[in-house]
Amino acid sequence: MKNIALIIPVYNEASYLPAFLITLTLHIKKIPEISHVIFVDDGSTDGTSGILTSYSKSHKNVVIIKNSTNSGKGYAMRKGLYESARLQLDAVIFMDGDGQHDPSYLPDFIRALKRKPVVFGYRKLDKKMPIVRRLGNHIAYFIIHHIFRIHRYGDILCGYLGIRNDVYDRIRWKSDDYGVEAELSAIVGRCKIPFSEVEVSTIYLDTTKGVHMWHALQILLRIPMWNVLHGRE
Repeated sequence: MKNIALIIPVYNEASYLPAFLITLTLHIKKIPEISHVIFVDDGSTDGTSGILTSYSKSHKNVVIIKNSTNSGKGYAMRKGLYESARLQLDAVIFMDGDGQHDPSYLPDFIRALKRKPVVFGYRKLDKKMPIVRRLGNHIAYFIIHHIFRIHRYGDILCGYLGIRNDVYDRIRWKSDDYGVEAELSAIVGRCKIPFSEVEVSTIYLDTTKGVHMWHALQILLRIPMWNVLHGRE
């Protein structure tokens, strides 16, 4: 694999994005396989758009997709994947743009993608993770594990993950919001797509963002629908 895109959905990340971009740039300079960085600005209303525009002017192969309104993480990820397919790239790695995903793990994801078509990042479900998220993760894992027969380490709500282009057509999620990570596990389990996992650090810079109990409840309520949607794969 010579051409891999990073797909980074962002929404009002002006506070964290500059520091993340500095760290990201330092790492990807050392990784020749990463040919493109695709940012999907999901309707940001702060200074995010300006930061991305400035970054793209000083770095090659940076693509910025701008959503006119905030449409959700899953929707943004899907738009990024479509762009990667249009560019005919070999694989994508999804990561967040708020500093919660450490770019130092990118070589681990790339090595894993050479062996398996899907690579999930996972965090240890320990005290570093807020208790409400830890509880929601445990519940979601228990249900998805038993319904969709996917055996993972336990963390199914991590958005740091990679997908190779030979399985794009098999991985078509419907979730437009934070439910996308759980649905991806459901799809991979039901379709019996080979996968591996990479342990990543548990980093929370803003505890108000991400999957909370209400999001977790919404995800759980969708599981029967996913069972129908992906049951015929």
